[in-house]
Amino acid sequence: MDVYFESSWAILSSIGIANFLFGLIIVSITRLSVVVAVPLVVSVATAVANGLCFYAFYQDHPTTQKAVASVFADLFWLIQEVGLSFYGYVILARVLPRQEKRIFVPMFWVIVAAIAGCRCAIAAQRVQALVSGSDSLQVIINHLHTGYFICIALLECVTAVFLLRKFGSAKKASQNASIRTGLLRHFMRGTEIRLATLALIGVSRAITYFFQTSLQAASSTASQIDRFIYTLECVFPMMFYIDVLASRIKFTGSSQEQSYGANGMGASAKMKSRSTPRRADHRYPGWQELDDENVFPMGLTSVSRAVPSDAGVLAISDDARKNGASRNGITKTVEVNVSKAGAD
Repeated sequence: MDVYFESSWAILSSIGIANFLFGLIIVSITRLSVVVAVPLVVSVATAVANGLCFYAFYQDHPTTQKAVASVFADLFWLIQEVGLSFYGYVILARVLPRQEKRIFVPMFWVIVAAIAGCRCAIAAQRVQALVSGSDSLQVIINHLHTGYFICIALLECVTAVFLLRKFGSAKKASQNASIRTGLLRHFMRGTEIRLATLALIGVSRAITYFFQTSLQAASSTASQIDRFIYTLECVFPMMFYIDVLASRIKFTGSSQEQSYGANGMGASAKMKSRSTPRRADHRYPGWQELDDENVFPMGLTSVSRAVPSDAGVLAISDDARKNGASRNGITKTVEVNVSKAGAD
């Protein structure tokens, strides 16, 4: 019987546990939110799935117990690998307008259903292989894994396209309004990196797993490369934590710059503001839902405080004129009669 911590599955499981503990540190620094919960759940699934894999395929247990462990291992692998794409989904579910959401949400869940179907078929084939004790079903399992990983890459591509479009439109509107766009550039770069990495992982594993010769053993060069790529996938939640902390740092820096600029305007600016309606903080359309700190507490709210619409500016101006008139106690009514020339 193999020793657990002498195997690579123990290392991968330990990576999941370490990621979960790091996530708790992130929660203590920021707060628990839906976005932070995604890598936490993925990390737990990573730890459990790899431990169950070792139990099912590397130890001597009754066939029924090994089959049950194999099924649950596939279930937690599904949570781990699909859960990575939910980081973008929880953001898009809040910021997309209704028309785009009607396109994105069904598309996202259709691909998720296809991924879940592939994983269920893989689990069923593995149970049959464990019961029969042969590797004759390995070819079918390999083909199912190919479709499974391609769907995961496609899912990340779809999520990234909508995210980049949304961030790009917000950045363009902010530039037109002469508002700093550093935070938006950060989110766009983070999305591009996630897209490139996860899509590469999905395509690479679809290729390498096609040449797998045994149920779980890394017995060939292709399977060893696949094990290495999967290790990178297990470490991937760290990128989410870095994104969360970097967003918080970027948001804090932007807030300090805005505060410094507001305090350094001087008395002349204050005098000017009495006669000129001040542009109040308004939320960029489509981002107001992210003011809920339970969703994204460390940065996207600054994106929403961007560009007031024309109607909002007019409303503010009208209110300012009314307030100014009531303060001064002066109300003037001017009537202008326009008549045609020569009407007398």
